[in-house]
Amino acid sequence: MAKTSDARPASPGTTPPRAKRSRGKTQGEAGGEGGWPLVGLPKETTMVPAAPQGAIALPQDSLASDIIGRLYDVALDPLRLEDLLEDWDRLYAPLRRAQERAVPVASDPENPLRRVARLYQKTRRPRRPAVAVPDLTDHFRRVAALLAQTQVTCDLRPEEVELARFARTAAFAVAGNLRIASANRAAQIALQAQQGRGLESLPFDEADRAMLACRLRQVLGEAPTEEGSERGSLLRLRRQGSNQVVLLHLTVIRPADAPAFAVVVTSELRWPDRLNQTLRDVFALTPAEIEILRALSEALSLKTIAEQRGRSIETVRAQIKAILSKTETTSQSELLRLTLTIMEVVPDPPEQDPSLEPWRRISRGTETLQERPFHTLMRPDGRRVEYLLLGDPGGRPVLYTHGPLGLCRWPGALERQAAEAGLCIVVPVRPGYGGSTPLAGAADRRREVAGDMAALMDRLGIASAAFLTLDLDVHYVVHLNAMFPGRVKALIAVGASLPLTHRAQYERMGRWHLFHRACARYTPALYPFLVQAGFAMLRRMGKQAWVRKIYIQSKSDSAVADRPDVFEAIDVGMDTILHDGFEAVDACAAELITSERISWRHEIEAMRNKVPIHFLHGDDDLQIVPATRQELIEDYPWIAFHLVPNAGQLLLFQAGEIALNWLRKYQ
Repeated sequence: MAKTSDARPASPGTTPPRAKRSRGKTQGEAGGEGGWPLVGLPKETTMVPAAPQGAIALPQDSLASDIIGRLYDVALDPLRLEDLLEDWDRLYAPLRRAQERAVPVASDPENPLRRVARLYQKTRRPRRPAVAVPDLTDHFRRVAALLAQTQVTCDLRPEEVELARFARTAAFAVAGNLRIASANRAAQIALQAQQGRGLESLPFDEADRAMLACRLRQVLGEAPTEEGSERGSLLRLRRQGSNQVVLLHLTVIRPADAPAFAVVVTSELRWPDRLNQTLRDVFALTPAEIEILRALSEALSLKTIAEQRGRSIETVRAQIKAILSKTETTSQSELLRLTLTIMEVVPDPPEQDPSLEPWRRISRGTETLQERPFHTLMRPDGRRVEYLLLGDPGGRPVLYTHGPLGLCRWPGALERQAAEAGLCIVVPVRPGYGGSTPLAGAADRRREVAGDMAALMDRLGIASAAFLTLDLDVHYVVHLNAMFPGRVKALIAVGASLPLTHRAQYERMGRWHLFHRACARYTPALYPFLVQAGFAMLRRMGKQAWVRKIYIQSKSDSAVADRPDVFEAIDVGMDTILHDGFEAVDACAAELITSERISWRHEIEAMRNKVPIHFLHGDDDLQIVPATRQELIEDYPWIAFHLVPNAGQLLLFQAGEIALNWLRKYQ
């Protein structure tokens, strides 16, 4: 593809003129990142006392009431978030106009005529007073609290509902393709059971795994009984490399609106983290006695316990006798019943950060995707940075950034093509996503992310590399180039955005894109609450229906959800923002606010004639529509723009081989 040269001149007035600020502090100047002032609302707007940061311009009291009502509707049903969009747009139209008049867009150093035009318009526009209006922040906080309270009790898949009955016992669900559909925490720890893995990953003897697979095929293939109940099946398996016996009970569940699956409940128990302390405090058991009691609960024989501890069987018997005396029980069976009862009473500690739990650090496999382990880089400040290696681990390196949605996996066919091309796709997981440690509130996100990428390149021995970016990630790569010149060999931006200069470029977007990007830009104080509502909607709908909803105005993008081989990559990639109770709400909000509230045009201008840059857009892209693309072509004539037919913003998942061809060129 050649550099685009058929762009038409931009229409006059596409760069808004500057407006003279009032001398007193406006609402935006009084606080908030970027200092966006709130001035120049329509004359008919009623003046009210100044409000703190988070206040929004409400031309009418009725609109304020409508917005508040919609917010509480969302708290009751997150799917109602869509109903808020129309009123929200009415709310922000005057606010966008006011802030655009008040805040100058970064000037074009090569176009002095625009600066003259702005100065001329500045002398003609009458100054209007700043307007501050009722603050909705408290309502947003209440809605956020309600959403957080209902998160645990709703939005569970049928497999998760069934497994919720088993707190201490290792249990997992198996789908019709004999892959693990879900696993409770006990199974994840005791059996390394991970969603998406096959039965071969379970720690049982090979012959026993084959027997389990055979029996699962039988029970899942049987016709349901007339009464609708399913007869259970009991299996006796041995742990790999030991004589420990594990009992498995299989039951088939046939939901009315979902495929059948099998629930596998095992005799493996999860020993609560706080149980040791409880046994010491209540019964004065010694550490050695606690270890023996735990071994008994795992159904180990006296001979095995003695061998593991390097003691004689007589010594182990004497210790068991001491445990019986301290707990005032008369037999081992009574002792085990007491232990199981205490297990149910002892509370679990607060959920740990996913980065601290090694059983989570797997990018799961599917029918078309191979399972990939997350690798870890520790930073000097103690933060953990996770990363994936796709394609050929020993190939020529390419750095890939996953976008705000955390899309860290490619379709299986594209990952295989990368491997065949001899490319190693390095995917750093940004702070707050997946197992990467979140940043402190005051940290400079762009600086930290650029530093993480440079440190990862040093770790892997990469002096410079081509970068492939998605969506809003371009500013991270150009900041890396500014901080560490020479590290970026080339930049291939897919479905990506450049700095937008006026409100029309927002208003042309699809409704969901406009909603998120405009909110992040104009009211960053409220945006995190909206992101939390969006995550509640995502949990309720599921990833597939959510993708259809967000991209419904783009036939190309919404169709991605109906291609199993492609959607699997999106589904698995989005585990970095939503998976097993983990949500990257704060990180996702910080991503958009950072992108919208900083000025980085000077950094990408510094790459002119030094770093080749290519932007690939689909003709059905909801974010960079044709008119906006034409304006960007004029504003950045030195960047190569390429239009891909029959594709949308999810271009990488529809025609990724085009991006792969450009990556090959810069190796």
